[in-house]
Amino acid sequence: MTIREEYLEYLHRYWPQQKAVGMIAEARFLDRLEATDIEPISEVMLFQPKPENDEFQPWENIYTFILDASEEDSLSSAQVEAAQLMESAGTTVIFPSVEESDQSGLESFRGGSGDTPLEHELEWKWRSYDFNSSELEQVDIEDETEAWRTRGRSSEDDGEYLDEFTEAVSDFSDDVLKEMFYKEHFFSHHLKEIYSFTGTYFDVDGLLVSDSEITPYEIKEKTAYQDSIELFGLDVSRLIVMLRVALTKGLDPIYIVREVEEAGELHVFDREFVDWHSIQLSDVVRASAWQIQGGGPGMTGGRTQTLMIPKSEFNSVHFEDIDLTDYSDFVGNFQSQI
Repeated sequence: MTIREEYLEYLHRYWPQQKAVGMIAEARFLDRLEATDIEPISEVMLFQPKPENDEFQPWENIYTFILDASEEDSLSSAQVEAAQLMESAGTTVIFPSVEESDQSGLESFRGGSGDTPLEHELEWKWRSYDFNSSELEQVDIEDETEAWRTRGRSSEDDGEYLDEFTEAVSDFSDDVLKEMFYKEHFFSHHLKEIYSFTGTYFDVDGLLVSDSEITPYEIKEKTAYQDSIELFGLDVSRLIVMLRVALTKGLDPIYIVREVEEAGELHVFDREFVDWHSIQLSDVVRASAWQIQGGGPGMTGGRTQTLMIPKSEFNSVHFEDIDLTDYSDFVGNFQSQI
């Protein structure tokens, strides 16, 4: 089995089909940014460990894991900007690094010819960024995870879609699939299996950075819902997390929709592409119907709650023209439209 096949087998094991469809849409979005001066920080994961007493937790004790520098010894300026934003949002920022495990069958990892399962080929270490010294420093994982509850385990998916998945990503490079694998391996194997993480996963798809400008983004593949007008349904929980992160600096996050034609089945890989659309979160607040509706299954399989936004409120995306200064003032953008 080639390393590419191993990546796909691993992702298929843990991803429901709807998550695979969503991750493919995100990869296509990131590919369109390659020709711009925007650096996406796309491997962002927020976790809040569950307390021993099961009490309700507000926004506190949250870890932000940024995996974009997992194979690097230093951070780019965009990654430093991301760390500053997430620290200002009240989270502990960790830059994990990936290494070959001491028990690794290295030949298996690189060529797929050994007996060691892929997930055991690698191990993760944690690093924090010191803004005074501009250096990455090792973090003691045992100290950080000592209070975590030890009941976490990864759930596997039994969907039979591997052939369709393989075909859908046939134009992706091995590096793109490796990034997908790293993110899932860090969560399913490192956090859940090794350190028994139990708690809340706050999803932010990523951050867009250009020079000193930064804003959170969310990317989803959707079909338009036809009522008296065309509408898109946006997951409320994603909007709240983006807003919580962004408002620490007054930012106006961007929500991207990769529109596809409706098909007979939900979350299939071959729906026809229509267009890219975007909306600022200030416009979501202004234009929503303010009636939360039950939505379809999210990327992890659970049901979502959605706000319905007219498709006419979205703009067609011209990637070369994206200017992050347009997303730097939530209040100003909101007030200018009311």
